[in-house]
Amino acid sequence: MCMKDFVSVFLVLSSICMPAAAGVDELTLPQAKYAAEASIRLIPQDDIEFDHHAHKTAIAYLDQDRVPEIVYLLTVVNTGSTSDATNDLVVMTRLKEGDKRGLSPYPGSSEVTDSDYTEVRKSGYADDARVHIPGEVERLDIRGDKIIEVYFLAKEDSPICKRFVETSAGRKATKHCPPPGWHTWVYAWTPGKLKRVECLSGSMQKIRCNPDHDGG
Repeated sequence: MCMKDFVSVFLVLSSICMPAAAGVDELTLPQAKYAAEASIRLIPQDDIEFDHHAHKTAIAYLDQDRVPEIVYLLTVVNTGSTSDATNDLVVMTRLKEGDKRGLSPYPGSSEVTDSDYTEVRKSGYADDARVHIPGEVERLDIRGDKIIEVYFLAKEDSPICKRFVETSAGRKATKHCPPPGWHTWVYAWTPGKLKRVECLSGSMQKIRCNPDHDGG
């Protein structure tokens, strides 16, 4: 393919993926995926963690204001860090005029950085909140009213949640990993924050875990 053809294809794809206008509330899944990938390109790559990708991308109306949010799982290739591998639940919100999340902190210092931020602004969205999930995620379930349920499998030995760390005093057990097996964790989103909340049973007004999985 010649350069002229390549540029034409890129422009067509960009027009399909980008929201038609900043004031329009409609959002398609291809646009949501485009926004997530644009945001991910801002993350520095290194020898330990690289190849960041968005998985299980979904459109959500978490605060019932008719303006959609984007929810996705951020994963990486991890070559063996001493800390947990990135495996994060992320909520994106629409950019507002002058939103610093869409602006390079060092404009003009890097052509790649400037172009990446340009793509973020074109997508109309940026990351708002994220939290680490300590297992392999099977499904994200959007419950509305700021609630997201995460179904994941915690393993005995996994880079996503390390059960032991090496210290100067020797190998030491960690306390933050859930027991091996299936878990349902529920998160409440408020602008700028994702907080884990307790699973409850009862009426539809209460937060409920999926009965197909064990709570943990």
